[in-house]
Amino acid sequence: MTDSQLRQDIIEELEFDPSFSGEHIGVAVDRGIVTLGGHVDSYAEKLAAIAATRRVKGVHAIAENIEVHLPYQKEADDQIAKRAYDILSWDVLVPPNAVDVLVHEAWLTLSGNVNSYFEKISAEDDVRKLAGIRGITNMIAVKPHIDSSNVKGKIESALRRHAEIEANAISVSVQNGNKVVLEGAVDSWGERRAVEDAAWSAPGVASVEVRLTMTGDNHRYSLPGELEPDLGRFQAYWNGLKRGANEIPFWDDVKFSLRSRLGLEAMLIGVFENPLRFRFDLLGADLTDWYGGATGNRFLDEIDLHAPFDELSLQCKATVKGCAPTYYRRTAVGKEAAGHPGGYARLLLPLWGNGRIEMLLGAVVRDKAAKKSLG
Repeated sequence: MTDSQLRQDIIEELEFDPSFSGEHIGVAVDRGIVTLGGHVDSYAEKLAAIAATRRVKGVHAIAENIEVHLPYQKEADDQIAKRAYDILSWDVLVPPNAVDVLVHEAWLTLSGNVNSYFEKISAEDDVRKLAGIRGITNMIAVKPHIDSSNVKGKIESALRRHAEIEANAISVSVQNGNKVVLEGAVDSWGERRAVEDAAWSAPGVASVEVRLTMTGDNHRYSLPGELEPDLGRFQAYWNGLKRGANEIPFWDDVKFSLRSRLGLEAMLIGVFENPLRFRFDLLGADLTDWYGGATGNRFLDEIDLHAPFDELSLQCKATVKGCAPTYYRRTAVGKEAAGHPGGYARLLLPLWGNGRIEMLLGAVVRDKAAKKSLG
């Protein structure tokens, strides 16, 4: 997608959202980085405009310079403070008398101590839509009174349960008992937010550092200039299945023996919609042995995906969204080579059926060094 196309998509989304007027919001895009400028009539509208921009596919980051131009008749600071205090007092999700309110020139600052990030955000949500405010600074400290020794395990379990998250692409570490660091790759802003929310939801978390990268574009899994010979032969087989002018073969045309050389390194993966999920339908003997056990007809999000299936769910998503072949390569070095016997390369190819991508045909080949070490 070009920057001009992305800019137009954002403008249309701003115009479509009924919760604010995008008439005075300017949009600039540079290589997926979006800058928002202009002005709106309230702080709530500003937040809504930012949220609308994040919903647009292809947005990698946002720099916002939107100003809040309050109506001619401004609210007095003491009136805003009283309203904020009353709202917080009525919210059963915010501990009584735990949050202090300060208002200066229509800018609202929250401070105090709460037991969880959920309570901190609940307090901010309460006051976001107050009339007359230009902005909010949330300085509420999270000081949990819960044992945080098992924070990492609880977060990892939550990620595996979440349908929108590719848990195997996320690394969770805990520092000082209550600071969580998230690393890895996500496919969208929504997935990034879901991962962050899962981390904050764990009891005992005081802060979260997000080091996630966006991989929404298929270039992460684009084909190299030259495939490994075995993968090249596999793609040639796939190309030979195409009917007439169709760019994607039909899955019911795939016929090969899992005992053949081609079949030993092959797999068929079923594609399910709403939500998008993937299931092993067939798996060659070499891949079964390498993985260390049978996968059965199980969904990818139900098993631990390690070599030769690292990042397989993300690659499946990219293949379906791009309606095109994708490629993944893993190189293991040093101590990691004990768990990943040498590197490997993986090719996924889309297959058509019932008006959509219904199956994926895949193959995995080891590096030469790995083949020699395995005899």
